Amino acid sequence: MPNSTHVLTRPTRTRATWITYVQVGMWVWFMYSVGPTLQLIDKETPISATVLALYGSGIAVGTVVAGLVITRLTHRWGRGRLVRRASYLVIIAVVIFTSGMPFYITIFGPLIAGIGGTFIIIGGNAFLTESQGPAAPTAITESSTFGSAFGLFGPILVGLGAAVVTWGWRFGPWLLIGALVVLEVVRGRDLEVFDAQTGHADAEPAVDHPHGGPMPRLYWWASAALVALVAVEFTLTTWGATLMHEQGGLGDAAAAAAVASLSIGMLIGRFTGSRLTERISSELLFRVSIIVAIIGFTVMWLSTNSVLMLCALAFTGLGVGLHWPLGISRALRASEGRPDRAGALVSVGVGVVGGIAPILLGRASESWGVHIAFTLVLILLGIALVISLRFRVSDPLADSRSPAP
Repeated sequence: MPNSTHVLTRPTRTRATWITYVQVGMWVWFMYSVGPTLQLIDKETPISATVLALYGSGIAVGTVVAGLVITRLTHRWGRGRLVRRASYLVIIAVVIFTSGMPFYITIFGPLIAGIGGTFIIIGGNAFLTESQGPAAPTAITESSTFGSAFGLFGPILVGLGAAVVTWGWRFGPWLLIGALVVLEVVRGRDLEVFDAQTGHADAEPAVDHPHGGPMPRLYWWASAALVALVAVEFTLTTWGATLMHEQGGLGDAAAAAAVASLSIGMLIGRFTGSRLTERISSELLFRVSIIVAIIGFTVMWLSTNSVLMLCALAFTGLGVGLHWPLGISRALRASEGRPDRAGALVSVGVGVVGGIAPILLGRASESWGVHIAFTLVLILLGIALVISLRFRVSDPLADSRSPAP
């Protein structure tokens, strides 16, 4: 007979949950501010495009560094102290990045921010996974929705500052400093709530950190699918404007602005997905999101009509927006109670692929043209879909509806 036990799939949005959501959003605020500032930095101190691109690489390097040390630091400080110090790192990074000093100093801003931001994402996801139980996929999707929404602040405030405010483009990042200070004041001194079950410091008695031994085989497959999908997102955001320009015939400025349709689609996808995960298996929704991205991108890739390409890119964003929150949630579930270590290992892969995938597509476009090079996106989406179909991760909602033994 059916199992009558009700499993809550709607998150319990406590004060700590809201703080986690907002902190994730503030990190994305900074991350989305970096790109729009590059042309403005170039006007202040002309440097080559290659050197400017290193600011983005700095974030990727910081992500890898954070992934290598976060498990050890969590066990030394506790997760609560880690996420607080992550805010401090982002504040320091903003100060360095906006200092107006030479490149060899300001490059450390994005690098330090990459470390702090990765601590925020990994620590936040681990906390939500342990504190929300079966509702974790929904909570992580809501967290990503906050990230997408706050991410709109970055370019808007940079542009507003450059056009209106006396301080110039630095107005937006400096406003973020104040926002992070307020967040940590609101967080207060009770940091242990963010430790949840396994995020306590080693110095505390009777705490068992289940981080020994190899990670489960299923975790590696779940991570491989996620990394492939993250490569898709990085590739589309980096080279999507070029495809719109060369294949859709848009001017440089219009093509660059058109990529915003991907971000809008992602925001809508995450908002809608956070509601759907309360009612639909997150495992099923993850596979559907990959199929949506395949359909949307295929239409964009085959079309030469700029309006159709724009609509198809937004439709692609509906699927892409769910890849990270649902993908990281299933990787953490497959870790068998080791969310911090699982998130750390994923972040290393994300940092590496974030630096390599756009470069590979760029090299391929030089050799074979942009259209052929973008087959990489379809290949990556196909790989992720095959893995998700072949290696299923236990889903709390679906499992709650299975027959009782």
